[in-house]
Amino acid sequence: AQLDWRKLINLTNRDAFAAASTGVQDFLTRFDWDGVNLAELYFESLEGHGNPSRFTPMNDDVRREFTVAAGFDPLELFDVKSPRHWTEDGASTRRFLDFRAQLAQRQQAQWIARIEALREAKPHLDLVLTHIDDRFVTTMREKLGADATRVLPMLAQHDFTFLIEDPATVWNLGPQRYPQIAARYAPLTPARQNLAIDINIVDRYQDVYPTKQQTGAELL
Repeated sequence: AQLDWRKLINLTNRDAFAAASTGVQDFLTRFDWDGVNLAELYFESLEGHGNPSRFTPMNDDVRREFTVAAGFDPLELFDVKSPRHWTEDGASTRRFLDFRAQLAQRQQAQWIARIEALREAKPHLDLVLTHIDDRFVTTMREKLGADATRVLPMLAQHDFTFLIEDPATVWNLGPQRYPQIAARYAPLTPARQNLAIDINIVDRYQDVYPTKQQTGAELL
């Protein structure tokens, strides 16, 4: 079962989270799954704050929580008339991006705890957390709120596999990137047996040769 709620619902809202949680529980108990993949629980904004029309989250719940913590509405970061506009005030922008990464980690922790509660009835249930790489491609933290250094310490308390997905922006690179990605993560956790890599055998949107999809020696 692969659960990807990020495009469907505002999980910061407690009523929405409760509804989603109930739906997930019903879905997982209705069938005899062998595991759950919590896929990419962060924010879909591949161009980051540079493209306000695609920057998430910016719903009322997130804005309200941040305003209480920081003393200003994050909408000011995108108001060209505000001194807090992201091109003028890097410190305010950094504060919201840090808050956003913390929010993503909080949601990941909540869903891991939710699946672990289901393991009381289904102790065989495997758990995978698919997480975009932000150590090899370091811009992913700012763009998506994905921060592996916040998540990996949870391996000490929770039984799950941390599945590293390399961003689509580097799919044009050859398979030599995989050991380079691994080298970034090995020092970050002693639970190396819980690290895995997501290999995307897909049509790449970049200009690549000799084929759009990995074949032959590259696939091997």
